[in-house]
Amino acid sequence: MEPISIFYLVLLFIFIDISKINHLWNENLHRRALHHQQGIFFNPNKKPWIKFLKTKMNNESIDYINDIKIDKNDSIQTLSPLLSKIFGGNYSKKATLYFNDFDEETQKNLEDIGKAIKPQLEELCGEKLELGNSNFRCVLLRYEGADSEFIPHYDTEPHNCYRTLFLIKKEGNVPPFIHYDEYGNPHKKYLDVGEGLFFKGTRTFHGVGNTGDETMKRYMIGWQYSTDNSIKTKSLCNMFRGASKMEIITTLIPHFIIPLVLSVGFYNFIGGDFTKNQKHYILSSSLISSVIALFFPVNANQDIGTGLPFGLKTLISLLVHCFITIVPPYYAIVYYNYLLMTEMFLPRTMLVDSSIQMVGNA
Repeated sequence: MEPISIFYLVLLFIFIDISKINHLWNENLHRRALHHQQGIFFNPNKKPWIKFLKTKMNNESIDYINDIKIDKNDSIQTLSPLLSKIFGGNYSKKATLYFNDFDEETQKNLEDIGKAIKPQLEELCGEKLELGNSNFRCVLLRYEGADSEFIPHYDTEPHNCYRTLFLIKKEGNVPPFIHYDEYGNPHKKYLDVGEGLFFKGTRTFHGVGNTGDETMKRYMIGWQYSTDNSIKTKSLCNMFRGASKMEIITTLIPHFIIPLVLSVGFYNFIGGDFTKNQKHYILSSSLISSVIALFFPVNANQDIGTGLPFGLKTLISLLVHCFITIVPPYYAIVYYNYLLMTEMFLPRTMLVDSSIQMVGNA
């Protein structure tokens, strides 16, 4: 294979980007998955916004919510605590309930509770609010078991959204809500039943640890509020959090097949295999780009790169994703290197489309 074929391979990857042939919700799937992973790392570009509410939720509302008998079994949150750690997200033996999971009567009652809370929230943020119109309009987070937790993360939703969370049930050794200040220092907040918080999840790095207590139960009810519901965004989290396993698989499978078919076609009809010297060059250059990514100062320049931090786990996950979707293996490594270099050094306007409103960089 002549060295110029490396150039042609890069042209194939550029074609995948600019043609949008493998875009999921208006963003290249590999980049979307990478940005999702980067959301589980503290970002110094984001200034946290969080308030702890002085007024507790009334007992009548707490009792009503705790009496909700709706349940579901097919949920991504109950799959595996290991997958939660790798990809980010929450794990519990008990599935989270989103607004669309409730029947109409329950939805109406939950909306009334959320609207009654709204005036004090508007006073705190200084903005007019309305309940969100996504399936996060109201959510019941039910943490149960020794491995139950929510990996520290930024929320993936429109940048103008706020959230509330209230503790409505606790049993056993209940973990605290953890939030991070602008310097990356964690702060733990232990809540009593009825106590709540109000925050911008896209700006506040937050999570819930596990206590290893199998008898633990920690139920949180929350509402999403927006300053303008016409502002929309789609992410792996907000599109998949209420979806069944089959819905997730059928959505993603085409986006794994497309780059696979393109790379196999390129190998058979244009490229062929790399020489030994080319393979050494590809490995060494990818090692260098990985080291640069790990130590790249995300807040050094507001006009270059996405401004999102990398981590070793993120790089490994991206490389595995490339191996699964691009063949042969050295083609996958070239694609990995292409993604890293463009994510770090292209102008930000080329990476962050205003129509995407990439929440990881909001």
